[in-house]
Amino acid sequence: MKKKIAFIALAVTAALFTACAAESTPSAVSQQESGSAVVTALTEEAAKETVKLNMPIADKFYAIYNRCSLPVDNSASVTDDNGFCYSPVESVYDTLASLKADTEKYFTKEYLDSTFYKNLADETAFYKDINGKLYKNTDAVSNGKNIWDTTACVISDITDTGFTATVPYLDLYDAHRSAKIEYLLDNGTYKINSWIMNLDAV
Repeated sequence: MKKKIAFIALAVTAALFTACAAESTPSAVSQQESGSAVVTALTEEAAKETVKLNMPIADKFYAIYNRCSLPVDNSASVTDDNGFCYSPVESVYDTLASLKADTEKYFTKEYLDSTFYKNLADETAFYKDINGKLYKNTDAVSNGKNIWDTTACVISDITDTGFTATVPYLDLYDAHRSAKIEYLLDNGTYKINSWIMNLDAV
């Protein structure tokens, strides 16, 4: 009988030790949230899927900042002190801050400061707030669209912090080109950190 009681006590102690050990080890989710997780390695297919989902959005912002593609109400145009014509934007972006906030979901701040945001900084700014509302410089509008072939993209330089994608596209002059895009893991999201256009077709 004593042997049986001792065996049961030993089994209970082992179970309690196992439970305590399990509670003291962070789950995969909690580890990721604390920043100390062992993150699953990015695969080439997962990187390609990221590019496939990201490129239409990235190209939309490329057109917004470089071609002034946001729609406007031309009936309410104003001329600024530098002689440029601005019209109120008619879109989900009602202020410059709201446009930037959405843009920064997909691009690193470092990239934006060296590219897109330069078009907001001088007297010919493509967009600016006037009386608390977003206006577009209609004198800076240009047409054109890039057509991206994400199915043929080539992934390289995969690390635990990002990867590089070379993506072929057809430019506005119907010329076959490619772009080299560096994605960086930023707070759990892959964002564009470098985007070099007009390279030879792959």
